[in-house]
Amino acid sequence: METLDNDECEGGGWTLVMKTGGNTETFKYDSDLWENNQTLKVSEGIKGHLHDVETKLASYNNTPFSKICLGMKVQNPASSDPITKWIGVDYEASSLYSLIADRDGVFKSLNVLAQKWQSLIGGSLLPVECPSQGFNVPSQIFSAMKRVRLGYLAHKTCHQQEGLLGFGMNLDGFSWSSGYNYPSRSGNGDKQISALGYIYVR
Repeated sequence: METLDNDECEGGGWTLVMKTGGNTETFKYDSDLWENNQTLKVSEGIKGHLHDVETKLASYNNTPFSKICLGMKVQNPASSDPITKWIGVDYEASSLYSLIADRDGVFKSLNVLAQKWQSLIGGSLLPVECPSQGFNVPSQIFSAMKRVRLGYLAHKTCHQQEGLLGFGMNLDGFSWSSGYNYPSRSGNGDKQISALGYIYVR
């Protein structure tokens, strides 16, 4: 049970669920770790979030909660010190496993402003028309190609640019454990920012 000293997730009583490693594929959307009870590197989870090693704890399977605290750590381009940002999301469930690992991967929605998701990663941009956000988020078209286990996905269905930010990412073959991807329509290159991700519950 940890204390998180930030405005979004203040106070104590937080339980670490997992740490996801940015541009690794450990927790990509199709990883079995989202759908099974297997733990990963439990000793690293016990050390707390200051240790930047991926982990999945038994708390994923069995910890009820009414609020989730999501954090993302990215490298600061202006210095050698990383930047970690947090958002708090109200949601009640018997466990994160119960939300994400159901047999059919059913989508459960959240209602969080795009700007709040963006605040996790400086320089990110998420279109605000026709988004989906929440748990097991599918694209409105070609759902097998564009998905995120927990996060925000903007679609092309409103003739806008796509954008994806979250945990367990898959976008046109691009698979990361956590971070941000914004495909370029102009051909000038995608914008991709990997982030070490933290998921806590209380």
